[in-house]
Amino acid sequence: MAEPFQAAEGGALLFVKVRPNASADRIETVSEGADGRPRLSVRVRAAPRDGAANTAVCALVAKRLRLAKSAVGVQAGGGGREKTLRLAAPDPGGLLDALRALVHEAGS
Repeated sequence: MAEPFQAAEGGALLFVKVRPNASADRIETVSEGADGRPRLSVRVRAAPRDGAANTAVCALVAKRLRLAKSAVGVQAGGGGREKTLRLAAPDPGGLLDALRALVHEAGS
């Protein structure tokens, strides 16, 4: 399966499938989204109300990749479960390596 991310100017795009109202915040595995694109499954405790789940997803991804919370934002899909996150980093190559490690860990 292809990777659920791609390089972008100034960082990367990460494709995720979010499951709100979970028992714990965690990153799970890679699965195919409705659009056929590989997506990283992310569970968050937050409810999908007033952007709370989006904020929780961004915070969890930022923490796992050791990025500032402000470096992670929802680029597309803010109102749905399948989202595209924009990740900003001064070292895009290092960010891509960190994403590969995260995906590998999630698949283990």
